[in-house]
Amino acid sequence: MQTVSLTHKFDKDKLIAINTSDVYNGIMGDGTLTPVDELKGQFKKTIQKGDILFSEIRPANRRFAKVTVSDCTDFVVSTKLMVLRKFNNEVDSDYFYYCLTNQPFLETLQRRAENRIGSFPQITFDLLSNYAFPIPPLEEQKDIASIIANIDRKIELNKQINDNLEAQLRLITSRYIFSCPNLEKKRIGEIATVKAGGDCPITFSKTRTRKCNIPIFSNGTEDRGLYGFTNKAKIEGHSITVAARGTIGYCERRLMPFVPIIRLLAITPKEDGAYIYLHQVIRGMKFNKNGSVQQQLTIPEISFIEIPYPHSGILHEYNNVASPIVEMIERNISENEILTKQRDELLPLLMNGQASVNSD
Repeated sequence: MQTVSLTHKFDKDKLIAINTSDVYNGIMGDGTLTPVDELKGQFKKTIQKGDILFSEIRPANRRFAKVTVSDCTDFVVSTKLMVLRKFNNEVDSDYFYYCLTNQPFLETLQRRAENRIGSFPQITFDLLSNYAFPIPPLEEQKDIASIIANIDRKIELNKQINDNLEAQLRLITSRYIFSCPNLEKKRIGEIATVKAGGDCPITFSKTRTRKCNIPIFSNGTEDRGLYGFTNKAKIEGHSITVAARGTIGYCERRLMPFVPIIRLLAITPKEDGAYIYLHQVIRGMKFNKNGSVQQQLTIPEISFIEIPYPHSGILHEYNNVASPIVEMIERNISENEILTKQRDELLPLLMNGQASVNSD
């Protein structure tokens, strides 16, 4: 592979700008159609189908993608993204992509980036080009890439299923809010306990271990905000977490004991079974963002918000419909966690010949 930095001709009135935020975990987003005279100076690079876009900043954030669009003449890419292009016919492009983006290698790059002197944990192509990957025969490379691609397809299918299930859940909730009688207004602080996250626990691991198996959540949207693992939970009941800074208002259901850390609020309903309904209502809110230095959501602010709230009979009826959907969503999420772990562990074994592509 080589890095490509060909400047766009800017021969059209508008171009689709691709920034680091438009690529994540293998997928290139739609970008932003922007008048050429309004493009920021960082948007310069051209791309073509088959290129790999790879962020120079914080490799562990998985800001990378394959370019699958056939006609890329309307795209212009930020200089913060490396454009990697195949030039060696002895290397399968999909095989190289999986070598580059497997989790152990990303963690290695992240450590190197953090040791760099600068404003951000950053890597360069010179650093990247110093690494060597095992290169088996071409057909074996293709077989390895096919095995990993099959796992990725199953992960993506589960995500698509969950998107549809979440849409069903929103529709059901909307019907109950607008169609059911006897909905009263209650403050969130009346129906739930709201707590702020704290510092990261002293006992901490980036990966789940026998001793550290309680998830730690931050306010990130990627991987549901999973920050790491510890040995003791701070929130035990079914809850909702809400990002207090950054992606303000982003919320997730939390069905297992966990630890919230800074920039995160944990909302635990006082009534059994209210967490699904409360999550659905909160995720549809637009929060006022306060704070003179950094915008943030506070405990008093969210506690005093009034929401439509059903009496116990209606809530029970709602849960009878909603709970099976949530259970299916959570099963798919759990399966994806297992598949992701298997993929990340299997690829290095296949690359190094410790596992065979032909084994049963």
